[in-house]
Amino acid sequence: MGLSGIGLRLLEIRKKHGFTQSVMAAKLDIADRTYKFYELGRRELPVATAVKFCQLFEVDIRWLLLGDGHPAELDLPSIVEESALAVLNECSEMEPPLSNEKIAKLTGYVAEQSVQKGTPASEEAAAVIRIMK
Repeated sequence: MGLSGIGLRLLEIRKKHGFTQSVMAAKLDIADRTYKFYELGRRELPVATAVKFCQLFEVDIRWLLLGDGHPAELDLPSIVEESALAVLNECSEMEPPLSNEKIAKLTGYVAEQSVQKGTPASEEAAAVIRIMK
């Protein structure tokens, strides 16, 4: 068996932090060999260990187990706030001013694009407003 699925995602986070397999095992309170087998896909990762891993490394459990979404847990309130501010800043001097409904739709779009692309909300808002002008 080679690296795949959960094992690849464990490896990705381990490499991101610059840890060895032994360090990861110690952080999870498991044997070195056990961690190695999880990473290699030779053993199934127990739910309790997956939850602990996600808490320690601030990883979204859906990403770890299924590969869905992003590794990091998303701070949705902050993303929405940043997107709203970016859109409002970009629209502040537009003539005629945009309706609240349009600003709300733009904010949703900017937040979605920012999350999907991993780009700052200000960059996405500027791009959208440039297109609109």
